[in-house]
Amino acid sequence: RTFAITASNMTSIPEIDGILINAHDITEKIKAQEEISVALQKEQELHRQKNHFISTVSHDFKTPLTSISLNIQLLEKSLTDGSIANSSKNIVRLNNATKRLTALINEVSLVSKEQSGRLKFNPEEISSSILFDSIVEQIDYLFQQNVVVDINKNHFRNVQADRSLIIHIIDNVLNNAIKFTAEGKVELNCSLVSA
Repeated sequence: RTFAITASNMTSIPEIDGILINAHDITEKIKAQEEISVALQKEQELHRQKNHFISTVSHDFKTPLTSISLNIQLLEKSLTDGSIANSSKNIVRLNNATKRLTALINEVSLVSKEQSGRLKFNPEEISSSILFDSIVEQIDYLFQQNVVVDINKNHFRNVQADRSLIIHIIDNVLNNAIKFTAEGKVELNCSLVSA
C-alpha cells in the first residue's frame, strides 16, 4: 500500500504538546494516475501512428492519381492524332493505376476495420486455381521487368481461404519488395503446401 503522511507541529498547544501525524491510504489514487498515464501514452502513440499513416497514404494516393491524370491527357492526344498503338498503352497504364488506387482504398478500409475491431476472417471454399488467378489479376499492376511471379500450378485442389485478405497480404509483400529493391530481381512464388 502507498500512504501520504503529513506531520503537524502541535507543541505550542498544551493539550497536545507534540507532533500530530496523519496517514492517508493513496494506493488507489496512485494506481489510477498510473493507468491514466499509460492510457495517455497509448493515445499519443496511436495519434502519432495515425498521422504517419495519413501522411503515407496521402503520398501513396498521389502516385496513381498523377498517373491517371497524365495518361488521360496522353490518351486524349493519341485519340486526336489517331495513334491507336499509343492509346492502347495509355489504357493499360490507366487500368494499372486504377488497380493500384483500388488496392490503396482496400488497404485503408482494412486498417480502419482492424483498428475498430470490425476486421473479420471470412474463409470460403475456393479452387486454388481460381484463387491464384484472382491474386495475379489483382496485383498485375505491380509487374515490372525485374518482377518475376511464379505460380506453381501443380496439385490444384479446393482450399479454405479469405481471398481479400490473401490478396491484401501478397499485394503488401510484393509492393514492399519492389519499393526496397533498387536493383536485382523480385520473385514471388505461390504454391500449395500440405498442413
